[in-house]
Amino acid sequence: MKLKKDNVQSKPGWMIPLSQRTSLPLARFACCCTHNAMSLEECLLLPPSEGIRIGSHICLDGTLYNTVKKAQDIGMKTCQVYLGGSKGYTTRDIAPEIETLKTLSTRFHVHAPLVCNLGRPAMDDIATRTRNVLEKELSYVTHLPGSVVVHVGAVGSLNDVADNLRLLHVKGCDTRKLLLENPVGAGTQLGSNVEELRKLFEAVDFTDQLGLCLDTQHTFGSGMCDFGTYESTVRLFDELDSISGTRGVSVVHLNDSMHPLSHKKDEHQSIHQGHIWHSDDDSLISLFDIGKDRGIDFVLETPDPLGDYRKMVSIYDD
Repeated sequence: MKLKKDNVQSKPGWMIPLSQRTSLPLARFACCCTHNAMSLEECLLLPPSEGIRIGSHICLDGTLYNTVKKAQDIGMKTCQVYLGGSKGYTTRDIAPEIETLKTLSTRFHVHAPLVCNLGRPAMDDIATRTRNVLEKELSYVTHLPGSVVVHVGAVGSLNDVADNLRLLHVKGCDTRKLLLENPVGAGTQLGSNVEELRKLFEAVDFTDQLGLCLDTQHTFGSGMCDFGTYESTVRLFDELDSISGTRGVSVVHLNDSMHPLSHKKDEHQSIHQGHIWHSDDDSLISLFDIGKDRGIDFVLETPDPLGDYRKMVSIYDD
């Protein structure tokens, strides 16, 4: 769906550039609805969490440096961006910004376009364009505090995904620079359970450069974990560590779900308003504890990412 630039209030929160949010009355970060908005002044009054690295997906606003700097100024220790549109294969050239980006303490992650598909035969045009985008984005982040996140793929097979990964020039990258995101398991999506992810990592020979991005809504929707107890959540992370090394999961996309467990629908909801964390915060705090112990970044992709960021900092630090 193409969104009009002048209709800021109708956009999901993470698609609104920070400059448009701060240009609203009272310098408010407008997300889905104004009553959930958070002013810049309120953001700056929030003490950054000492225990967890948390932030949100934000829209590129001018240069990447300025975008990440604004996230850092409101206390975010991590964030995520698209370097181009989510529905195309173009990506912004940020090579001139690399040196200035190194001066920031906030880690940022680049989400590859949603049209990228590693699950197509290697000679397929979509697979070729996917590899070209990933190689370009990996060349930018290889020596920066961040990574590239891409969905595992669909339509084809795990062997196709492995073939495309082997053709990528990632062996010169620092560790854990390309993160495979688990899907919700709809249709022909690949990698929606632990066994498929295990087979995929077994099929490639450079797993030091590969890691995992765990989306909580996808994980819940696929039935892989309900996040109901500390024990079940630890079990999941231990299983994923056994697949891809001692630090299997590098990033968690922190999203609630609009639908019940195992629904196979990819629809995110704000924290406390969905089916995962609607009753209490115990299991959410357990997830944060696991992330703190393992050095994981948490990135919100909810309808109200900045409002949820405020809530998460308050919950954990309290």
